[in-house]
Amino acid sequence: MKIFRSLLAGVALVGAAFNLTAADGPMAWSGGQATTYNAGTNKAMALTTNAYFQVDVPRSEEVSLLCNYKFLNAPSGGDLNAIRIDFYRGIDPGKWETNVWRSWTVAGNSTTPSCDMTNLSVAGVPYLRARIANVGTNSHATNILVLYGSKR
Repeated sequence: MKIFRSLLAGVALVGAAFNLTAADGPMAWSGGQATTYNAGTNKAMALTTNAYFQVDVPRSEEVSLLCNYKFLNAPSGGDLNAIRIDFYRGIDPGKWETNVWRSWTVAGNSTTPSCDMTNLSVAGVPYLRARIANVGTNSHATNILVLYGSKR
């Protein structure tokens, strides 16, 4: 009986240690806000490309991206109801490709806020930057927020 109690106490201690480690461990996905357009009134004007922003890809295989925005004015007939985010690879923080490596088209919902999410495989890419392109001819994208996270 003594051996059984000792064994039971040992199992309880191991279980408690396992639960403590799981509760205090790092989150599986962590990341940050990639743009300064945090739900404000900053606009991506029609037929423009905004400044570059950097996406931190620290030794990650995959980056999860979320984009939330709306149009200030409704896209008119024949206009594209979407924005595009272009990604560029880099070997150093200041050395970037000039050609677009990947593009992500984020469909809009006219003047109602729209949100989309995607995963981007970045295996072997040490640095990544992006920029938002509003390819519509009349509508202005606003309240743009881009968030990213990488699995650790």
